[in-house]
Amino acid sequence: MLLGAGVFALVGGDPDPAVTTSTTRTSSDSGPGPSTTVTAVPPEIPTTIPPEAVIVEPGQEIQDLVDSSPEGTTFYLRAGVHVATGNVHIAPKTGSTFLGEPGATLDGQGIAEYAFLDAAPADDVTIRGLIIENYATPVQRGAIDAAGAGWRVIDSEIRLNAAAGINLRGPRTEIRGNRIYENAQIGLKLQDADGSSVIANEIFRNNPDEAFDPAWEAGGTKFLRTTGLVVAKNEVHDNVGPGLWTDHDNFEVTYRGNIVRDNTGPGIFHEISGSAVIEGNTVIGNAHGFYLGGILVANSSEVTVFDNILMDNDGGIVALQDDREGFPLTRVTVEGNRVRYTEGVTGMILNGGPDVTSMSFRGNQYVTSASRPFHWGRRALSPSDWTGLGQDPDSVFCDLRRDECPDFSAPVSSH
Repeated sequence: MLLGAGVFALVGGDPDPAVTTSTTRTSSDSGPGPSTTVTAVPPEIPTTIPPEAVIVEPGQEIQDLVDSSPEGTTFYLRAGVHVATGNVHIAPKTGSTFLGEPGATLDGQGIAEYAFLDAAPADDVTIRGLIIENYATPVQRGAIDAAGAGWRVIDSEIRLNAAAGINLRGPRTEIRGNRIYENAQIGLKLQDADGSSVIANEIFRNNPDEAFDPAWEAGGTKFLRTTGLVVAKNEVHDNVGPGLWTDHDNFEVTYRGNIVRDNTGPGIFHEISGSAVIEGNTVIGNAHGFYLGGILVANSSEVTVFDNILMDNDGGIVALQDDREGFPLTRVTVEGNRVRYTEGVTGMILNGGPDVTSMSFRGNQYVTSASRPFHWGRRALSPSDWTGLGQDPDSVFCDLRRDECPDFSAPVSSH
């Protein structure tokens, strides 16, 4: 959802052990950023076939097996390429589990629109250990697309699909240990997803060809209408658009221990929503292209931004109030963060709506190189002007133009 354009004139310019794996583009090399070595979560794919499983060989019609099996059946897909006939997708039954032998691939071949689609909502479906690629997903839809409760997507690769990789619209969703990348619009969308979790995924290089406007919807993730959402220990990088984005009616959100880097939009973006805790994240090199802020809180209330590292984003931690329906910007606390930036500002930007008074910055460390690196209302401020407003009275300020400033590359604390 696009915010007020006035900001541009004002600013100007449950953890698993980790291993290191090399990621390379498998489509064109025109996407944002070079191939890099990144930290990813090792797969937990079962090494033995569950005794009750229905074996699926490449070339078999998976949907025929689903239709002839009862609810709660486990399907074990053998290694190889499984191709849908025409535009046929898998419509699971409640309790279905789909396990992939290493190398098992569902390939839409640019023809089939969906890998999984619950025409009649099915609950408690598990997808694990599959490669899901090349689906001609319609705009705003995903290769995995469902409205049932309790869907789990675990230890899979979802890549090279025509819109979203995953689009789930139900409560108790679990997205864990996946690599979600190079989908043409967005990596992951969750909606109406109370009690959901997004844990230890790598989400990267989505919208690589800039085919979709991030101001509309594109990039790493987007979450809509959730309560109790937990987003933790993910690595989200090199997406064209925001990295992690809660947009509209999200409450009791927790962002914790994520690494969010080199996305063209804000690293963590909490918009038109209620309570959130944004804690212990490392946010580097974001918002150079779309909007501003390593962490951006827009028209939202009851938000705590605590114990994060931010480096080299377009701005630091920004709170934004536009004249919009929904939530006022109020009761925002920014405490104990380490913030380094040479472009943009930290503070509150007021483009419209009611005055903002209930906002507190304290106990932070700043490394900047501008004479006026802070902002309140419609004014850019020097550090002394900023503290004169009562903000950051006990914080540390370091000016790169004349001081030897601390290195923030180490984590703030262990999470």
